[in-house]
Amino acid sequence: MGKLVLLCGKPGCGKTTLAKFLEDKFNFLHFSADEFMLNLFGEIQNRVEFEDKLKKCKNIIYDITKRLLDKNINVVLDFGFWTKNERFDVSKIFAKYDFVFVYLKLKDDEIFKRIENRNKLLGESEYFMDKETFKFLSSKFEDFGKDENCIIYENDNKLIKDLNLK
Repeated sequence: MGKLVLLCGKPGCGKTTLAKFLEDKFNFLHFSADEFMLNLFGEIQNRVEFEDKLKKCKNIIYDITKRLLDKNINVVLDFGFWTKNERFDVSKIFAKYDFVFVYLKLKDDEIFKRIENRNKLLGESEYFMDKETFKFLSSKFEDFGKDENCIIYENDNKLIKDLNLK
């Protein structure tokens, strides 16, 4: 059975960069919710419509992920997993698999500096984000509780050891 890494954190904390690292160096298949959403629907301003379409995308990706894991293919999901409820739900979905949450925990001022740099070089699968949007989205992120199991990302070498990658 393949290994599943679920990347958690606020927008701009480095989830996509880490997902690409795992894909390039350790042969994980990388799924990005942002990439699916932007390529399928473009920018969606209406929050209710956005959440509805995001839920559908995630369900499709979850089904594909299960099939890949059953075929011994490693997968990294670059979704954020912002709320405790979402993390609980996804833990139930993947209960029979080898999965781990990896939390990229950075300070908001450091994250927004990264976002400002990203905004200058946006790719077609990335959202532009201003300070107000970041503050709004950041306020929606629920920190991990003591009852939740995760690896807090510190650096590539520690993560490689924690995930038992070779």
